[in-house]
Amino acid sequence: MHNTFTKSSNLSILRHVFASGLAAVLALLLTACQPTPESETVIQTGDFLEALQETELTPYEAPEHVKESKTESGLTIAFDAQVLVPEASAYSIVELERVQYTRNDYLRLMDLFMPEGEWINSLPKTKAWWTERYYIVKTSERFSEAEKKANEEYTPGNIEDAPETVEETPFDLDAAVESGNGIAWCKQSNGSYATFAMNTQTGSWSYERNESEYAVFESSLQPESTESDAFLLPDFERTFEFSEADALAEAQQLLAKLGLSDSFALYSSEKAITYALERIPLSYGWYFIFTRVNNGLQVPYDFSSWNTWQGSPAPAYAAPWDREMAAISVDANGVISCNVRGLAEQTEVLYENVALLPFDALLERIEKQMVYQHAFQQDGVTDQAVKINSIALRLAVINIKDKPDYGMLIPSWWVDYVSSYTQNGVENQFNNTTIFNAIDGSYIEPRAMAEMLGYQ
Repeated sequence: MHNTFTKSSNLSILRHVFASGLAAVLALLLTACQPTPESETVIQTGDFLEALQETELTPYEAPEHVKESKTESGLTIAFDAQVLVPEASAYSIVELERVQYTRNDYLRLMDLFMPEGEWINSLPKTKAWWTERYYIVKTSERFSEAEKKANEEYTPGNIEDAPETVEETPFDLDAAVESGNGIAWCKQSNGSYATFAMNTQTGSWSYERNESEYAVFESSLQPESTESDAFLLPDFERTFEFSEADALAEAQQLLAKLGLSDSFALYSSEKAITYALERIPLSYGWYFIFTRVNNGLQVPYDFSSWNTWQGSPAPAYAAPWDREMAAISVDANGVISCNVRGLAEQTEVLYENVALLPFDALLERIEKQMVYQHAFQQDGVTDQAVKINSIALRLAVINIKDKPDYGMLIPSWWVDYVSSYTQNGVENQFNNTTIFNAIDGSYIEPRAMAEMLGYQ
């Protein structure tokens, strides 16, 4: 019997990320199922706003570190956790409205990246296009003999079947908007093609400077399980001449042009390399993720899957739409790529400041939720345990019930931990994150869109 029902709410930017998320899904689906715990039911609220009142801001009292352990319902719960409480000017609840892009919005974005560019409906894959790729693989030392052999078997047919020339037709933006998604190409002076892709249903869009470049960032690599990633890993060990500070300044300029400077801040940064055919390095730059901030708190973003557990009550709230972020890659030649998802606009501050659940009560909530999620009881399963490593006060965007296209930005606790158990003599260990409403302690899942959990 499966313990975990897992999905990913994100379409991965890179194949490495997608593979990582899929591996996590498959691993989690192999865990066991758990009994109803002896502790009282976890908090589930119909509407946590019903009894909420404005309060004066007072400093939140919490230790810098929690170290304790207990066993409940057969589950060992060990806290060895850093507690992160950023200085905040208020603990607000803000209403957000999902951004709905219009045809003119897309035109402005396309013109931002390629002023007066002529966008076309499809990439012209001519004999010359296929031939160039064929000989790059054939002559490069960065491809294995097996890959070169596959190239010899696959590519010549494409060269033979490809036309000498392809008639370019203008991009039909109206048709793309009507269908809900589309991708356009724009020829540049150097002969390469920039791309712009959109999905009106998810509110996501992306720009790529060159369709033949493939941007890889360091944390996406899985050298222990993927041979090609192990091959690329040494590329990131060199010192990049183009500085992170210069790259960030350029990324922030683009963020300002997108109108996001006031509501977004840098969340993460790392090295990024662009490759030709996923293997030959072309440029060395930096990859930045920006997310929403409010009163000193920030919404996290990563590419991990979201999880719900059989035997545990469903999350009280989910995400109203795809998770909000702006990811920008930059090298010495400018912006490599820009990927924007889930944008929203603030419509109203519902509460300027509210009281948060006391920290001792939060720890009790975490313990009870861990029991629901991980107290396994199945033949062959022993040594069930969780080790909680981090408890961080951040933000989350959750749905407003019965109000489509609107959401709430609320304070939330993001609890990072490792769950483990032994099954038939085999040790299993997984990294997880469970998220709690910081106001009432209810279990929420802001990484999964509401419809994924069956919410209206």
